[in-house]
Amino acid sequence: MARYTAAFVWSALAYLTIGVLLGLTMAIDITLVSRLRTAHAHVNLVGWVSMFIFGVAYHVLPRFSGQPLHSPRLADLHVVLANVGLVGMVVAFVTSGPGLILALFGTIEAVSGLLFVYNIARTLLAARPANSLPMMPMGSRPGR
Repeated sequence: MARYTAAFVWSALAYLTIGVLLGLTMAIDITLVSRLRTAHAHVNLVGWVSMFIFGVAYHVLPRFSGQPLHSPRLADLHVVLANVGLVGMVVAFVTSGPGLILALFGTIEAVSGLLFVYNIARTLLAARPANSLPMMPMGSRPGR
């Protein structure tokens, strides 16, 4: 398994653990709900779900397409930026809320997601045969 795949899967498992603990904390002390709710949601959705999907996609999609990943270096950068962005966002949600710090880390997170889109798109596009025809519009028939 590639290092970026393993890093995303291990990150996802860590965020799942943190998300469960944040949820338990809010269940035990309801006064913390307003302070932790958004951090809890981001840890679970961006941390657990997205990171796991990134890891599985980096492992599976190149194999399904029959092409190597376009850029393992971009995938490594994606791991770093995704984790830095999420941790910064979560800390900002808990400590200061909306503002410049949250916007900075949110931008880092967004850039990391766009790196994934670019890297996977380039991988999948490389798998298309050079002589493949574009898809025909619905309702049209070949030879007419």
